[in-house]
Amino acid sequence: MGYAFNGDADIMLYLAYGFIFLLSMMLIPGVPGGLDYVNATNTEYTYANDTSLFTTSEVPEYDTYKNFIFGFYLSLFSLFGFISVFMKRQNVDFGDSL
Repeated sequence: MGYAFNGDADIMLYLAYGFIFLLSMMLIPGVPGGLDYVNATNTEYTYANDTSLFTTSEVPEYDTYKNFIFGFYLSLFSLFGFISVFMKRQNVDFGDSL
């Protein structure tokens, strides 16, 4: 949407690249607040009362996302995009003196 307005809504570009950067940080392993996903579910059987012999409950097993490459390149993309919008804005405001 920021690119559609041709310089009239650069705040949308800054927000979008910032949001992509935050999401990419979640995909890098070792960063606090990383991404966990459901790997499998276990069915646990527990002895119940007289009305039913067993009760079952589904317990999910979580695994941590461990692919470093995708998160790293996505964060580089967002940083370069943020810088390109900033440089484009500088050229529009101050001319081509950069």
